[in-house]
Amino acid sequence: MRGRMNASLLVGGTLVALVVLAALVSFFWTPHDPTLVDAARKLRAPGDGYLLGADKFGRDTFSQLMVGARTTLYVGIVAVGIAAVLGVPLGMIAGMSPWGWLSELIMRVNDLVFAFPALLLAVMLGAVYGAGTLTAMIAIGVATVPAFARVARAATLQVMVTDYILAARATGRRRTAIAVRHVLPNIGSVLIVQASVSFAIAILAEAALSFLG
Repeated sequence: MRGRMNASLLVGGTLVALVVLAALVSFFWTPHDPTLVDAARKLRAPGDGYLLGADKFGRDTFSQLMVGARTTLYVGIVAVGIAAVLGVPLGMIAGMSPWGWLSELIMRVNDLVFAFPALLLAVMLGAVYGAGTLTAMIAIGVATVPAFARVARAATLQVMVTDYILAARATGRRRTAIAVRHVLPNIGSVLIVQASVSFAIAILAEAALSFLG
């Protein structure tokens, strides 16, 4: 069983590494111009300088995949970054706040955003500000904020009852200092796992939005 898990990890890690490598290389080099339309190369089969052939417009498929990997990773990183920057502080405030009404208010607003479909939000933003990569990143990031807020709040509540937090509060440390020095480092592992899951979801959402135009 363990050997099977290690094999799956190796295969998955290799595929991810290849995608990241293709995205990085595309900044400096692609076999052909991915946007060049050439009717003479229409639906060309793989070979003769075209590793994966050409599409119906004569564009090199492999070059398009390299540039597409770059865009996809960029969207995922920015969307998760937006969600983490907004969601983690909100979750920590809800978990550390001495006022119960503030925690309830944050989480109820969080539930409201969580119930709103991400694709619908993206379509609305696209209608107002114009369809584009930036609009997709913002929509996906905002839609992912509730997930980070929930995870951060739950992890913060567990950390706040530990002895070292009680000792820090007894010495008169400010809540901001406790959050930065004690809470955030101890919930970091949970947030990393959430970021990895949200990254995959953001890529799928970006693919769906691209299909919708």
